[in-house]
Order: sequence, then structure tokens, then C-alpha cells
Amino acid sequence: MLKLENFSLNRGGNCIARGLNLEFAEGRVYGILGKNGAGKSSLIRSIFGELKFCGEVSLGQERFSYQKSWKRRFGYMPQDIGIDANLSALEVVLLGDIEGLGVRVSDECLNKALEVMEYLGISSLANRDISSLSGGQRQMVFFAQVLLKSPEVLLLDEPVSALDMHHQCILLDCVRKQTKQDNLITLMVLHDLSLASEFCDEIVFLHEGSVWARGLPSEILEFSLLQDIYRVNAKIFYDEAGIPAVVAKEAILKELR
Repeated sequence: MLKLENFSLNRGGNCIARGLNLEFAEGRVYGILGKNGAGKSSLIRSIFGELKFCGEVSLGQERFSYQKSWKRRFGYMPQDIGIDANLSALEVVLLGDIEGLGVRVSDECLNKALEVMEYLGISSLANRDISSLSGGQRQMVFFAQVLLKSPEVLLLDEPVSALDMHHQCILLDCVRKQTKQDNLITLMVLHDLSLASEFCDEIVFLHEGSVWARGLPSEILEFSLLQDIYRVNAKIFYDEAGIPAVVAKEAILKELR
């Protein structure tokens, strides 16, 4: 169980989160949603140990620490990924096991990296220079790096922002399968509400420093919530399984009364 107790975060004099109390269970994918500036990325960066906060964060029996032992349990994929080194895509994936790398890469580690790349459908990129890849291809490579680490918790910040629909489905389906198979705790920042509904077990809406709503997509996605948070009028459609899909129709330019 990943727990946040009385969690508060301020950045640049602005309150990003105020007294949050959240629990995230193993084997479930949680979508972290909200408008721009709601604190979604800051939340997962804080959990990973990149931003200081007030309150308590714990994973199982271990309380938050800035030590490597804490970060080792997490697979973190930031929104903006850049790399200056001249490395092949396979070498970038291998960095996911940097703690276990030595002068020579073991056959076991190499085979595992190749298996992960094949699983994600990016084997053909293995020998390509990472700088020569498109943004979407790099995103898939860095996700393979995260999986190679075999984390207990996945923290993914807009993992599909640069991907086409085909690769969005591949990556998110992989996230869902790995979460169930390895009993992971997955927190994933998304902007696409329809993708969140399809691939997340629960969604958490952050708004004005607090948790505005949390629950099953089919239960909490509603017209008034989208007006309150995103200031849009939208239509919500449901497939045969009752999973909602959201289509924004127009922005609300005047204050709601």
C-alpha cells in the first residue's frame, strides 16, 4: 500500500496540494487527472523524491526517504525526457538496471532488455541512436527502461502524450497487464479522459489543491464535474461495458453562476 497522509506541497509561493490523504493499493492503475497546473506532475515527482513536501508518504512499512533505497522501488517516467549521450535504444533500456550493470552486461540482463523491447513492439529500434528516434519512439524506449527496473510502483507522467493511437493502446495495455501480473501500484498522469476511463481502475481528480473527486470512471465522470474542473460543456457516451468516453463540445468562457 502506498499512503499519503496530510500531504501538502507548495511551489513558487503557490499551494499545489493541501492536506491530502490518499491510499493506493497493489494491482490497480490510478489515473491522476485535472486541468493544467493542478499539481498532477508535482504530486508524483514528490512521491519519487524530486520535490520536498510536508506530511508523510509511505510504501508498505517504509516511510519516505531521499535515499536511493526509496527510489529503487519506483519506476518513474517523467513527462519531458531528454538525453544528450550517444547511446543506442537498447543501451538506454539497459540503464533501467543501472544498479546491476558492471563493466560487462550479463546475458541475463541483455536478454531481459530485448524481451521487454519485443513485448512493446520496438525491437527494430534496438540498434538505432536514441537521438535519431521520434518523440513517440523515445517514449516507448524509456517506458521499456522503466519496466526493466522491475519496480514495485510505476509513476508515469503523461506516458502517451507523443504517441499515436496504436502505440497509446499498446503502452497503456502493457501498463494494465504489468500492474495486474506483478501486483504493482501504478499512478499515471493523463489528460485524455476517455483513455483514463478505459485503462484505469480508478481516477483521482486534483483541483485547487485538493482531491475534487475519486472513484470508478463510470461513477464520477459527469457533466457537472467537467464544467467545474475543465470549464467545458461535454457529452459523455458509454460503450457496451459501461465505460465512458468524453467529447468536449465547447469551452465555457463566462463564470458559472
